[in-house]
Amino acid sequence: MSDKIRCTRKGDEFQVSFLTAKLDIFCAADITETFAGEFEKSGSGARRVAFLLHNVEQIDSTVLGFLVRTHIRLGRNGVRTILRNPSPGIAGVLRTSGLDRDFTIENA
Repeated sequence: MSDKIRCTRKGDEFQVSFLTAKLDIFCAADITETFAGEFEKSGSGARRVAFLLHNVEQIDSTVLGFLVRTHIRLGRNGVRTILRNPSPGIAGVLRTSGLDRDFTIENA
């Protein structure tokens, strides 16, 4: 069990909650491994994967790379990737990097 992310299944959506404000190279391996294991256990058949970003204040290129790789891999299988409730700062990073054009971004 990771102290960085929590994964849950809600209907046809697999949700990934980030439990830390700073997502960087030091937690990227834990995030990647935990997501892979949890998705393998309970993600089968999910039509959407939502990354819940409301707790995140900082994100680096390592974790952005994880999100991009995951988005590409899931997309090949018809699974939609959603970035939900990014803070204004994280939304700015997504705009600056151009990732706001690649991901579905939802704000509650």
